[in-house]
Amino acid sequence: MKFLFSLFIIVFMIKECNNSKDTLATQPNGDIKNTSEKDVSVEDTIVTQLQNPSGTYYITFLKENNVQSLNLSLTFDEGSNKISGFSGCNRFSGTYTIKKDSISFGLLVATKMYCKKTQDIENLMLGYLSKINLFSIEENALILKEGKTILLTAQKENVENMNANVLLEYSSMSRGGSYNMIQITNKTISIQKSGNSQMLTKPCSESDWNKIMNLFGSIHLKNLKTLKAPTQARLYDGADIANFKVIYNGITYNVPPFDHGNPSKEIEALVNQILSIAGNIE
Repeated sequence: MKFLFSLFIIVFMIKECNNSKDTLATQPNGDIKNTSEKDVSVEDTIVTQLQNPSGTYYITFLKENNVQSLNLSLTFDEGSNKISGFSGCNRFSGTYTIKKDSISFGLLVATKMYCKKTQDIENLMLGYLSKINLFSIEENALILKEGKTILLTAQKENVENMNANVLLEYSSMSRGGSYNMIQITNKTISIQKSGNSQMLTKPCSESDWNKIMNLFGSIHLKNLKTLKAPTQARLYDGADIANFKVIYNGITYNVPPFDHGNPSKEIEALVNQILSIAGNIE
C-alpha cells in the first residue's frame, strides 16, 4: 500500500512539472486558459508597423542636424503612392513603396534652382532619401532609417490647426473690366463673378477640402513671392491677369501676377484644383 501511495505522489509531481511549462493566455471573453510554449507562434512576437505616413511632415532633424527653421517637408499621398516636398531650395516629387515597416523611394524629379546657402542641406536630404529603407511612426513623428541608423526625423503638422488657419484666394481680371474671385476655407467656398456682384458662398465639402490640403502641403509658402510666371501674354495681347495668395496663421503670402490659366509649376496643381472646384459651384 505504501508503495502504491509513493508511486501516486511521483506521477502527480511529474504532471505538475509538465504543466509548469505552460503559459497563461487570456481569452477574448476574459477567461484564462493554459497555453503550451509550443503553441506560441514566432509570428506572434513580430511587431509590424500598422500606420503608414500620410499628409505633410516637416523635417526637424537630418541625423543630428537641426533643420527646423528651413521648412523642409515631405508630403505622402497614400492613394497614389506619390511623394513630394521641399528640400531647401527646390521642390521635388516621385513615388514611394511601403511593405510593412520597409519603405523605398523611387527616382525623385526636382526643379533646378541653385541656392548657395542651402545647397549642402538639400544634397544631404536627397542623399538620405535614396538610402532610407525603414520607417516608424511614433505619435506624430515620422522616423526614417537606413537599417538601425536614423537619417531623418519629421513632425506632422496638426491638421486641425492647419485647416482652421488657411484661406486661399485666386482672382483674375481682364483689361476690359471682367473680374472673378474665388476664396476657399475649410468650411466655405465663395465666388464673385464681377466687381459689382455679391459673393456667392457655399459649403466646402470635406472631400474637396482634403484635395486642396493635400496639394497645399506640398508648397513652400516663403517661396511664393519668388515664383516667376512661365508666360507673359498678359503684358502684350490682353490675356487675363491672375493673382493668387495664401493667408496662413494671419500671414499673407502673395504670388506675383501671372497669365490666367498658366501659373508656375510649383502652384499649378493647387490652382487647377481650386478652379475645378469653383467651376462646379452654381
